[in-house]
Amino acid sequence: MSKRTVYLIFSLAVAAFVVFAVLMEHAGSGPARVRVESKQESGYGFVDREAVRKYVEEKLEGVPSDSVPGRLLPLEQHIARSPYVERAMVYRRPSGEVRVDLWEEQPSFRLVTDTGNYYVSRKDRLMPVQAGVGVDVPWVSGQVDREAFPKVREVIARVEQDDFFSAQTVGIRVSRRQKSGKAVYDFALDTRVGLQVVLGEADELDLKFENFGIIYAYLFSAGKTDAYKVVNLEFGNYVICKKK
Repeated sequence: MSKRTVYLIFSLAVAAFVVFAVLMEHAGSGPARVRVESKQESGYGFVDREAVRKYVEEKLEGVPSDSVPGRLLPLEQHIARSPYVERAMVYRRPSGEVRVDLWEEQPSFRLVTDTGNYYVSRKDRLMPVQAGVGVDVPWVSGQVDREAFPKVREVIARVEQDDFFSAQTVGIRVSRRQKSGKAVYDFALDTRVGLQVVLGEADELDLKFENFGIIYAYLFSAGKTDAYKVVNLEFGNYVICKKK
């Protein structure tokens, strides 16, 4: 290979390096590219990821990508204020790209009371109901406050384990009373067949559901399910049926 050829190759390599360096410098000083990624989705489209992306871009407008800090805590805190966001992380990747990782709140039941209508998340956050968005979760109504939420979840979990109630339950009613100076909560299930099943307190649920299975099997075999409107299981060791 001639010296001229070697010199030409060397010159081209140097030129390519200079162009690459200039491009990298330009990329590093330009606006950061923002990408939003869902790490946990609700499945109901509560969070508008495009709106989140535009919000972050606006906050970073005029800031070169190489000047963006590794974590952007103020932006994380603002995004996480949304009742539909469980957690958010906003950070700069080595490439200069700004990533927004979202964990959406998961609705566990719908709370319908005189003071409001909300979804309640797994973290006990109240999520406003959005028009036109249908969420397949149990409806809970009555005298429900935050102290009742753990018991509500116990009842829902037991309902979902039962073939009959998981298919037939359309609502859970809650009433509050005082017992030994403390608030206790009683539960009743409304079913598609028009039968109200009174559970009382959320205790001995396995026994209560077993007792219901026995009495309902008897009523069904006798063709009498339409004759009753209430099955009361709250006393555990015996069942009270109320006719229509």
